[in-house]
Amino acid sequence: MDKIRILVAEDIEATISLYKKAITDQYFEKQFAKDGKQALLIYQEWKPDVLLLDIKMPEITGLDLLQIIREKLGDRQTAIIMSTSESTMDDVKKCAAFGIEGYILKPFKIKKLEEQILSGYAKKRPDIANVILELKKTLEETPHEEIINPGAST
Repeated sequence: MDKIRILVAEDIEATISLYKKAITDQYFEKQFAKDGKQALLIYQEWKPDVLLLDIKMPEITGLDLLQIIREKLGDRQTAIIMSTSESTMDDVKKCAAFGIEGYILKPFKIKKLEEQILSGYAKKRPDIANVILELKKTLEETPHEEIINPGAST
């Protein structure tokens, strides 16, 4: 199974570190941008499946980047999830008007972040997201000693 390409746009280094821990390499191919301008350049070159955008960033805000991607570039395929520690009902309404697939409030729970991302991605690609969610659930429920390593000799 191909990995889901995710671009995380976040300007706070401590939060970037948390995203790096929470979003595993097992299911995701990741890139990070520290401002909206850099995020737009990476988005255009790399074409991620999911964009996780901080609303308040330098250069171009997450809300402005959302508007650029949805309206000017006409992209309705990329799953866009907004992330913020400060939100108003007005922010939520603006994001919803441009068509987002999720909204994550900071601080977030590291163990739940991938599920939140996959739930947003499922609105665009339920086939892929649901397979990964089921796989994650199975692995979490299976005691470690019951997991078989197919490459190991018995």
